[in-house]
This record gives sequence, structure tokens and C-alpha cells, in this order.
Amino acid sequence: MVLDILASISQKTLPSSPATSPTSAPTSQPATTTASNLPIPGNDPANLIVPGNLSDPELLEVSLIEARSYGIPTDEFEKHASAPDDMRVFFGGNVGATPINQQYQSQAIVSLAGRHFLSIRRGPHGILLSGKVLGQDGRVIVQIDRNKFFVNDAVAFRVERPNPQTLIVFNQAGNEAININMPNPHSVSIIAGEFWEPGGTSVRIVGGWVIWPSGRKMTGHFVRNYRADPSVVLFADPPDGRCFDFTPWPDAAT
Repeated sequence: MVLDILASISQKTLPSSPATSPTSAPTSQPATTTASNLPIPGNDPANLIVPGNLSDPELLEVSLIEARSYGIPTDEFEKHASAPDDMRVFFGGNVGATPINQQYQSQAIVSLAGRHFLSIRRGPHGILLSGKVLGQDGRVIVQIDRNKFFVNDAVAFRVERPNPQTLIVFNQAGNEAININMPNPHSVSIIAGEFWEPGGTSVRIVGGWVIWPSGRKMTGHFVRNYRADPSVVLFADPPDGRCFDFTPWPDAAT
């Protein structure tokens, strides 16, 4: 049930805006760009991930129903899992929440071998996502800076923008290097992706499962940085023990 709901996230679209004529001539772009010289775009909407006005995926409530069906107590989890003002991350079939509310503090989403790939912070108008997605060869495929993004055409196969809240970038193997959706100003959903670190290992999100280099596969985890500690990582292997973690079912092994 959880994975069916997750799969539906990427299918939600916003109504398309009527076409408008440009008010100024387009700015010229360099023909090629290398990973060592990635420009950060300005406020061109074509280079922005814009939060929508949709509800969060219903993974949280579904998991609580599943947990109760197994006779697992959920009172403590419901007390700590999430608050209305939390920023929320839907990471594969997992949910992370953080109460960090200082604009200068970031919350690391995922870490591998000490490297943070993605992080969020609270902006004046909602959640801001930053990070780099590397390919297996160590070159940057996409760089995101507070919802602004730049794709390295030299190593990306194609880019899809089904709506302003979604960014999908495919690597040269035809796999989703990252598939991001921002349903609303409080949440970001990383639906799929491959996150490589320079040492040649990766974290992958496939079909709602997060697959770590150790072979651990996780889904159905709900973690919260309830102490608002900016050094805490929401998703790591081994898990960051400073997060409150509620898991209705055991992890699977590859």
C-alpha cells in the first residue's frame, strides 16, 4: 500500500499556465559546461523548483494503520513523529521530519561515507533544497542551490519538468539520477535517485526502497530530528541514533 501511494506522487501535476510572450530577449548560454565550472542560475522560473499547493503523501497515516494492525504501540511515535511546523522529507518510502527553524541552519537529508548529498533549510517562503548529485564517474550531474538548479548537459541524458514543483534528471545510463517533487512549502519528496560518492559507492532509491552499499534496504521508516540538532542526519547507514525512529516492519536484505 505504501509503495502504491509513493508511485502516485510523480503522477500529480499542477494546471499548466497560459503561455506568455517574453518581455526581454533570452540570455545567451555557454555551449558546454564542465562539472568544475557549474554556474548557479538566477531567478528564471525554468531553473527553479517551485513548491506546489498539494497535500503531503499519506505515507505517515498509512504506516500508523499498518503498525496498529500488527499490534505495535504508536502513541509515542505519534507524539514525536511530526509537528505542523516541521519540514518534512519523503525519502523513497520513508519519512523524515525536522523542527529546525533557523534560516541559517541546514538539515542533512542523506549521508554516505561522511558526505552529505542533500540538505534542506527553512526560507522566508518555505523549504529550500540544496546539494549535488554525482554520477558514478564523480562528475556533477545536477547542482541545486536553495531550489535553483543547474544540469550538466555533458553527463545528463535528459531532463523532465512535468510541472514547476518537479525535477527529473536522467543519467547517461537512462536511470533517474534524481526525481524530486515539492508538493507544498513544507515538504520535499525524493522519489528516486542515485547518489554516488567519490569512492565509488552509492545510495539508490528504487521503487520506494532506499538501498545502501551494505545491502540494507529500508522503507516504512519514520524519523524525526526531535532535538533540532543541525548535526543530525535523517537517513544514514548505520542510522543516526539521535533521530527518533519508528519502524513498523523490519528492513529487507538484498
